[in-house]
Amino acid sequence: MVWRSLRNSITVFLIFGLSVGLSVGLIFGLIGGLIFGLGAGRLLGLTFGLSAGLLLGVIFGLIFGLRFGLKAVVQHLALRIVLTWGGYTPWNYARFLDHAVELRFMQRVGGRYRFVHDLLRKHFAATPSTKLSKLR
Repeated sequence: MVWRSLRNSITVFLIFGLSVGLSVGLIFGLIGGLIFGLGAGRLLGLTFGLSAGLLLGVIFGLIFGLRFGLKAVVQHLALRIVLTWGGYTPWNYARFLDHAVELRFMQRVGGRYRFVHDLLRKHFAATPSTKLSKLR
Protein backbone atom coordinates (compact mmCIF):
# COMPACT_ATOMS: atom_id res chain seq x y z
CA MET A 1 0.00 0.00 0.00
CA VAL A 2 2.83 2.39 0.83
CA TRP A 3 4.62 1.53 -2.40
CA ARG A 4 1.44 2.28 -4.36
CA SER A 5 1.17 5.67 -2.65
CA LEU A 6 4.79 6.40 -3.47
CA ARG A 7 4.26 5.46 -7.12
CA ASN A 8 1.11 7.59 -7.33
CA SER A 9 2.78 10.60 -5.74
CA ILE A 10 5.76 10.37 -8.11
CA THR A 11 3.39 10.12 -11.08
CA VAL A 12 1.40 13.16 -9.93
CA PHE A 13 4.65 15.02 -9.16
CA LEU A 14 5.96 14.40 -12.66
CA ILE A 15 2.69 15.19 -14.45
CA PHE A 16 1.99 18.44 -12.60
CA GLY A 17 5.64 19.42 -12.34
CA LEU A 18 6.34 18.98 -16.03
CA SER A 19 3.09 20.52 -17.23
CA VAL A 20 3.33 23.57 -14.95
CA GLY A 21 7.06 23.90 -15.52
CA LEU A 22 6.84 23.80 -19.30
CA SER A 23 3.84 26.10 -19.56
CA VAL A 24 5.18 28.70 -17.11
CA GLY A 25 8.66 28.41 -18.61
CA LEU A 26 7.40 29.05 -22.12
CA ILE A 27 5.24 31.98 -20.97
CA PHE A 28 8.09 33.58 -19.02
CA GLY A 29 10.50 32.82 -21.85
CA LEU A 30 8.29 34.52 -24.42
CA ILE A 31 7.67 37.51 -22.16
CA GLY A 32 11.38 37.75 -21.40
CA GLY A 33 12.17 37.53 -25.10
CA LEU A 34 9.75 40.38 -25.82
CA ILE A 35 11.14 42.51 -23.01
CA PHE A 36 14.83 41.95 -23.75
CA GLY A 37 14.43 42.04 -27.53
CA LEU A 38 15.24 39.59 -30.23
CA GLY A 39 19.04 39.85 -30.04
CA ALA A 40 21.25 38.40 -27.32
CA GLY A 41 18.58 39.26 -24.76
CA ARG A 42 16.32 36.62 -26.28
CA LEU A 43 18.57 33.88 -24.94
CA LEU A 44 18.66 35.57 -21.53
CA GLY A 45 14.84 35.84 -21.45
CA LEU A 46 14.39 32.22 -22.55
CA THR A 47 16.92 30.98 -19.98
CA PHE A 48 15.23 32.98 -17.23
CA GLY A 49 11.80 31.74 -18.29
CA LEU A 50 12.77 28.10 -18.38
CA SER A 51 14.59 28.37 -15.04
CA ALA A 52 11.60 30.03 -13.39
CA GLY A 53 9.28 27.46 -14.98
CA LEU A 54 11.43 24.60 -13.71
CA LEU A 55 11.44 26.03 -10.20
CA LEU A 56 7.68 26.61 -10.17
CA GLY A 57 7.10 23.19 -11.71
CA VAL A 58 9.06 21.51 -8.94
CA ILE A 59 7.21 23.49 -6.28
CA PHE A 60 3.75 22.77 -7.72
CA GLY A 61 4.66 19.14 -8.40
CA LEU A 62 5.83 18.71 -4.82
CA ILE A 63 2.66 20.32 -3.45
CA PHE A 64 0.40 18.09 -5.53
CA GLY A 65 2.61 15.04 -4.90
CA LEU A 66 2.35 15.59 -1.15
CA ARG A 67 -1.40 15.99 -1.49
CA PHE A 68 -1.82 12.78 -3.50
CA GLY A 69 0.19 10.11 -1.71
CA LEU A 70 3.61 11.35 -0.65
CA LYS A 71 2.28 12.56 2.69
CA ALA A 72 1.24 9.00 3.60
CA VAL A 73 4.68 7.67 2.66
CA VAL A 74 6.46 10.29 4.78
CA GLN A 75 4.16 9.61 7.76
CA HIS A 76 4.69 5.85 7.42
CA LEU A 77 8.48 6.15 7.32
CA ALA A 78 8.53 8.61 10.23
CA LEU A 79 6.42 6.27 12.35
CA ARG A 80 8.64 3.29 11.52
CA ILE A 81 11.79 5.26 12.37
CA VAL A 82 10.39 6.46 15.72
CA LEU A 83 9.17 2.98 16.70
CA THR A 84 12.42 1.30 15.67
CA TRP A 85 14.72 3.81 17.36
CA GLY A 86 12.61 3.62 20.52
CA GLY A 87 13.02 -0.15 20.59
CA TYR A 88 9.29 -0.81 20.29
CA THR A 89 9.32 -2.73 17.03
CA PRO A 90 11.82 -4.22 14.57
CA TRP A 91 12.48 -2.38 11.31
CA ASN A 92 11.50 -5.30 9.09
CA TYR A 93 8.20 -6.27 10.67
CA ALA A 94 7.27 -8.83 7.99
CA ARG A 95 10.50 -10.76 8.58
CA PHE A 96 9.84 -10.68 12.34
CA LEU A 97 6.33 -12.08 11.87
CA ASP A 98 7.55 -14.75 9.42
CA HIS A 99 10.20 -15.77 11.97
CA ALA A 100 7.45 -16.11 14.60
CA VAL A 101 5.55 -18.34 12.16
CA GLU A 102 8.66 -20.52 11.70
CA LEU A 103 8.97 -20.85 15.48
CA ARG A 104 5.25 -21.75 15.60
CA PHE A 105 4.31 -18.92 17.93
CA MET A 106 2.05 -17.48 15.26
CA GLN A 107 0.02 -18.74 12.36
CA ARG A 108 -0.40 -16.93 9.06
CA VAL A 109 -3.98 -16.85 7.85
CA GLY A 110 -4.17 -15.06 4.49
CA GLY A 111 -2.57 -11.67 5.03
CA ARG A 112 -3.08 -11.77 8.80
CA TYR A 113 -1.23 -13.35 11.71
CA ARG A 114 -2.69 -14.89 14.84
CA PHE A 115 -1.22 -16.61 17.88
CA VAL A 116 -1.38 -20.39 17.68
CA HIS A 117 -1.76 -21.01 21.41
CA ASP A 118 -4.69 -19.43 23.22
CA LEU A 119 -2.73 -19.28 26.50
CA LEU A 120 0.02 -17.28 24.81
CA ARG A 121 -2.53 -14.92 23.24
CA LYS A 122 -4.28 -14.41 26.58
CA HIS A 123 -0.94 -13.84 28.34
CA PHE A 124 0.12 -11.10 25.92
CA ALA A 125 -3.34 -9.53 26.02
CA ALA A 126 -3.36 -9.42 29.84
CA THR A 127 0.25 -8.28 30.36
CA PRO A 128 0.63 -4.48 30.41
CA SER A 129 3.62 -3.45 28.40
CA THR A 130 6.00 -1.12 30.21
CA LYS A 131 7.16 0.38 26.92
CA LEU A 132 3.61 1.12 25.80
CA SER A 133 2.73 2.67 29.13
CA LYS A 134 5.70 5.04 28.69
CA LEU A 135 4.18 6.26 25.42
CA ARG A 136 0.91 7.27 27.06
